[in-house]
Amino acid sequence: MKIRLNNRISTLVQIIMVDNLYGEDFLDIVYDEENAWLYANWKGYQTDSSVKEGVNRMIHMLDEHRAAKILNDNSNTLGIWMGVATWLIFDALPRARKAGLKSFAHVYGPSRFSRVSAEGALLLLSPSQVDIKAFEDIASARSWLARQ
Repeated sequence: MKIRLNNRISTLVQIIMVDNLYGEDFLDIVYDEENAWLYANWKGYQTDSSVKEGVNRMIHMLDEHRAAKILNDNSNTLGIWMGVATWLIFDALPRARKAGLKSFAHVYGPSRFSRVSAEGALLLLSPSQVDIKAFEDIASARSWLARQ
């Protein structure tokens, strides 16, 4: 199946259709063939459980598609998921690196709680783990990731 992503056609690789407490899907993951990266569009209220499930799916897809970059979009997220910050850095990130991750662009969401969660995870990073940068908007994140 093909979908339009930022004025380009991309292959729809996987859509996770797990309902959250509000009955909405919480994550779409698209493989952008032109840029050879995964685009993760997190949506709605996020919990520790939804973050773990989504990140585990991304790691699987990194390996499956031999992608080295992720564009992680939290523009449409709510909620606090600070409880998984340590898990993200010390469990998920090493597995993502093993699957091929080299660059990770994170777009902050509008929710203060979501932003605090992301900033908490970023504080735990050591500079050599992976090239990770956070952005206020998706255009800046895409531009940076394209140069990596």
